[in-house]
Amino acid sequence: MLKIRSPQMDALARERLERFVDEATAVVSRHWKEQAEQLGTAATRERVYQAVLQAQSHGIVRRDDTLRYLNVAFALGDDFVEKFAWAGRIVTNTRLRPDVRISLLVERTASYLDGFEVE
Repeated sequence: MLKIRSPQMDALARERLERFVDEATAVVSRHWKEQAEQLGTAATRERVYQAVLQAQSHGIVRRDDTLRYLNVAFALGDDFVEKFAWAGRIVTNTRLRPDVRISLLVERTASYLDGFEVE
């Protein structure tokens, strides 16, 4: 019987993470084109990578949920969980499923951004 050892599992997980970060970076670069162009490819990818890790640390691991989390991160800034108490309360509320938390986070972010005056 074939056995997959822990280091092999770790390598597979890293490879899957790297592929997802590449895919997510392409999505972010299309949807947040101006920010991505200002940052450059390498910095945009690193920002996506760090946000993906942050999402995972909050139990947000599904592809679509993570992409929504990235959208919030690019809308509010990388430090949004610390900067906005309401965001921190939402993402750390383990009584709610991750998909519910991300939906609440997206809704609250949209409400917050609606309050800004655009010049």
